[in-house]
Amino acid sequence: MPKSKIILDIDLMKLVGAHLIESSRTGKPAFVLDVEGSRVTMRRDNKGKRTPELWLRIEAVESPNMTNENTHFVTEPVTNDELKQGLRSKLIGAARLYIIATQQPANA
Repeated sequence: MPKSKIILDIDLMKLVGAHLIESSRTGKPAFVLDVEGSRVTMRRDNKGKRTPELWLRIEAVESPNMTNENTHFVTEPVTNDELKQGLRSKLIGAARLYIIATQQPANA
């Protein structure tokens, strides 16, 4: 049984390369992420047998200044090159760490 869990609330529109468009097919809003303009890493299967994977690294950083039960702020980390240019990590959400109580005594 897990001893803790983290719940992340992320505003996807704050991701680098994110756009909200109207689908030409359905007329409904659609979330689009410009892969080349984002911080997503694309991994392809060399044999072409699997669908490409898109990976995004996010960080949950603990902070004593959070409110509403939140314990961490969530950022999309910047690259070393971006750090050299003076860019900072962008806040994209918040997270809550929950400790799940166990039925065992503390000295067990």
